[in-house]
Amino acid sequence: VQTGGYWNKDLYLCSVRTLNVSHVLTHTVFFFSSRRRHTRFLPVSWARRCVQETGIMIGFLVPGRYRSKVFDKKKLEASFGQEHKEKFGVDIQTGGYPDMGCGRYASLLNYEDWVNFNKAQRVHYNFVEQIAPFLIFMVFTGLLYPIYAAVSGLIYFLARIFFIGYMQKQGAQSVLRMIGAGLGDIGLLMAFGGSVYTCLLYTSDAADDLLCVDLGGRRIIKKKK
Repeated sequence: VQTGGYWNKDLYLCSVRTLNVSHVLTHTVFFFSSRRRHTRFLPVSWARRCVQETGIMIGFLVPGRYRSKVFDKKKLEASFGQEHKEKFGVDIQTGGYPDMGCGRYASLLNYEDWVNFNKAQRVHYNFVEQIAPFLIFMVFTGLLYPIYAAVSGLIYFLARIFFIGYMQKQGAQSVLRMIGAGLGDIGLLMAFGGSVYTCLLYTSDAADDLLCVDLGGRRIIKKKK
């Protein structure tokens, strides 16, 4: 039995809300940048899209696949069908929603199915918990260093693919999962460091004297007279 596995509902909901904000922020910045014909933002935009779409696909293919496999509608109907019909007036739907692996429907699962489903959920939650701050860091980094930001996005994209290795029997000890976790940390730290440097450059007094930047990502060097 491995340690460290958990699901925090409040953290999950906070991550989802922050993810929505990050979507609005990234779309707004890149929309106005594209209107100004800053084509150098295209690599960052492509990287952002790859990361987002990969996370969505993983959500459907990993937990979605196991959800349809382990939650048998006949078993759910036999155990909760009558009560569900009395309370809501409709039959139980397929997929076991809204159970996320720790509710009453999940109590019907055998140990193997329960572990596999929760591992699949963990693969998805790990993405949801990290994607919002990562996208915000990447978009700020991309204001000055779009190629650097795109590279961090590519690394994070690969991390999400490797992290699916958590579904192997070794779980958290899987080599693929550890590679994915390492790549994810590298991509996140790259984007975070780049965003901090970019913000400091925009706000420092020294930048006003020697180095100026605009929101197009261009660096303008002022020569002293």
